[in-house]
Amino acid sequence: MAIENEIELGPFKLDDSRKKIYVKGVEKSLSPKLFDLLKIFIDNPGKVISPAELAVKLWPFDERSDPEDVKQYVYLLRKAIEPDPAKPRWLRNVRGFGYQLIVN
Repeated sequence: MAIENEIELGPFKLDDSRKKIYVKGVEKSLSPKLFDLLKIFIDNPGKVISPAELAVKLWPFDERSDPEDVKQYVYLLRKAIEPDPAKPRWLRNVRGFGYQLIVN
């Protein structure tokens, strides 16, 4: 039985009510901000999202939010979810535009 707050996409299963993420069935420990970042990508599979757009979504009430901060969070998210963070399989950079989640 699927729970309403669960989203399954490719290797990812996100349980929003319990704030848990599973990659290929293995629970991953993410900070709240990394969880939010991954949820943005899971809610928008395949969509290229710019660092500026991600910064606004991650820090909506902080005028000092910086797209450069997003790079660090993407790096940390890749370390947490990618089999080989140096060669991202799912969380890809689209040069000059932003990032996208590819699941196939």
